Amino acid sequence: MKSYLTYLFIILNLLSTAQASEWKFSYRSQKYFAAIWGSASNDVFAVGAGGLISHYDGSQWQEMESGTLFNLNGI
Repeated sequence: MKSYLTYLFIILNLLSTAQASEWKFSYRSQKYFAAIWGSASNDVFAVGAGGLISHYDGSQWQEMESGTLFNLNGI
């Protein structure tokens, strides 16, 4: 439960730094994200289970090759 609250806080924090007209969270996945970080509304990274790395470029999420199947818990 604590980890889900942390993720919610991070996502809400990112949303509060971007103008509402710029931000859309449209990534639909059955995959588990453990951490999210972004330097701008068009440069956001999320990592998670099974080596998952995804990048948001301002319009879409795209998975990246991590080279591992280990869970990624921080970014």
